[in-house]
Amino acid sequence: MLNLRRIERDFSRHRHEALLHEVLAQMDLGLCAGLFSGPEARAICGVALGLRRAMELSYGPQAAVAEMSQWLADEQASDGSFAGNVVATACAAAALERRVNDPGQPYDPCMGAAHERALAATEDLLARELDRLRKSDESMPLFDAAPDQPLHDVPAVLALVLLLLAEDETFALSPIRQAVIRQLEAPSHQTRGTTDACVRHLRQMARIATPHRAALAA
Repeated sequence: MLNLRRIERDFSRHRHEALLHEVLAQMDLGLCAGLFSGPEARAICGVALGLRRAMELSYGPQAAVAEMSQWLADEQASDGSFAGNVVATACAAAALERRVNDPGQPYDPCMGAAHERALAATEDLLARELDRLRKSDESMPLFDAAPDQPLHDVPAVLALVLLLLAEDETFALSPIRQAVIRQLEAPSHQTRGTTDACVRHLRQMARIATPHRAALAA
């Protein structure tokens, strides 16, 4: 069972990837673990999701929450992204949103600014992934030499980001969110069996997690 003490221990021992796998197991996302690509991005995701879970398990200021929040803020790139990776950036944005809006945490304008920049970077990275799919559907050449995700995994990545940011009220109003939903509803021949199952699982979880006013289309 993942508890606050275990999160603190994994973080203090720099076992960030182990923390990621523990949180994913609790979130019932083991099927989608392959979407977290690259050691730097996985470490960021581990800390971000661990931070969000730590705030769910506690109330009020905690040393671990403060340390993990600062670690995350320090990892943010000048363009607002985290490791230039859409999943890592969305994980960070989700954790920072919880940090800013958690009534038990002290107000910190730096965390609010970090969240805004992470959310903007997530939207930019989502637009890039949507463009990859559009070019693929139109048989246009792709020039990104080393994309983060194989093309057939992009729909699952989009669905994962919707789940991660399901409670973010700012993202709920974003045009890019609606574009992602439309893309996921469109017929696609770019997915594989495991990816299809992952997309269905993520979208169902996102529907449950999303507030009614911003519910995903059926």
